[in-house]
Amino acid sequence: MQADKDALLFIGTGIMGAPMARNLAKAGFKLTAWNRSPDKARAIVSDMIA
Repeated sequence: MQADKDALLFIGTGIMGAPMARNLAKAGFKLTAWNRSPDKARAIVSDMIA
């Protein structure tokens, strides 16, 4: 398996996007998330650093 994974931009962290973004982050991808309402994107970041 590749040690350094590519960076990804994830657009949309709603009902479907949030779990997908979390799984990509857990898999080791460097993730940048954007959402129309910033609080949902912030929740992803909070989950990743907790």
